[in-house]
Amino acid sequence: MARRNFDALASVEMRSVTGPGGMTFRIQHNPARAVSTGAKVDAATLSKRPCFLCLKNRPEEQMVWPLGVAEDGLMACYHLLVNPFPIFSRHFTVALADHAPQLISGDACAKARDMVLLAQRFPGMAVFYNGPHCGASAPDHFHFQGVLKKDVPLIAQHQRLRIGSQVLRHNCKLEEKKDFGTFCYYEESFRYIDKYTCPLFAFESNHPQLTFDLKEEIKPFAKATNENEPKFNIFAWRENDRLIVLLIPRSKHRPDCFFAEGEAQLLVSPGALDMAGILVTARPEDFERITADKVGDIIREVGLPFDQAEAIAQKYK
Repeated sequence: MARRNFDALASVEMRSVTGPGGMTFRIQHNPARAVSTGAKVDAATLSKRPCFLCLKNRPEEQMVWPLGVAEDGLMACYHLLVNPFPIFSRHFTVALADHAPQLISGDACAKARDMVLLAQRFPGMAVFYNGPHCGASAPDHFHFQGVLKKDVPLIAQHQRLRIGSQVLRHNCKLEEKKDFGTFCYYEESFRYIDKYTCPLFAFESNHPQLTFDLKEEIKPFAKATNENEPKFNIFAWRENDRLIVLLIPRSKHRPDCFFAEGEAQLLVSPGALDMAGILVTARPEDFERITADKVGDIIREVGLPFDQAEAIAQKYK
């Protein structure tokens, strides 16, 4: 199944459109992603199906590369898996070995620290997180995903977008090297970026022992009464000597067009990659009809409104 879906990527249709602010978005027609795009993630549905990320329920043929404490310094043990429903030619799932819900802001931020360590361990990759109501098709089992950095439009545009962004916090630190009498200069910053289609918050650091305190960073963000954490998609990657953690706050799980009928319907269920510039469509009619304006409308609709983001940015200041 994986081989068939990876081979199919060679013939997957892709086209580019230019959205607001000159941002390039890529629209992909990928029928194999229909399972994820239309996944029912309500509690009743989840309770009736076996968890497909648990080891006992995976196909016997699926290979596993354990990533654990001894080798990687991770707080927990993860299983690196090839994603059998790929969007790119390199697409991995990093599933927690034990069954636990898709919540990154708990456990004293251990999982957020793990995300950073994974990004440091695999410098060519972008590690990303879909919140339980932000594109995750398995919100009952904690996992990250990984793709090549070069395949993500938002990462390619990040340096341009951050120019002129609001610096909400900036820390500098001098550390003496052992036995050498010389010093290293480190910087950390937290920024609000308002030049993208939806608001972004970015944490950057060139400190090799970075511990990203996600629980502290998301305190100003509100969460729905029936949810355990605010809605977010998160990316982490290395850029030269810097580690970048990009927060994409969300207001909605799916846009109104997902639930519309007739020609008004577009079956687009944005996850992290969609929010970062890769709009995945499983149906040919959606691929043909979606426009640059509609892409912008969808991302703005499910992203956090700019006025709310501005108010949150002021709280950080």
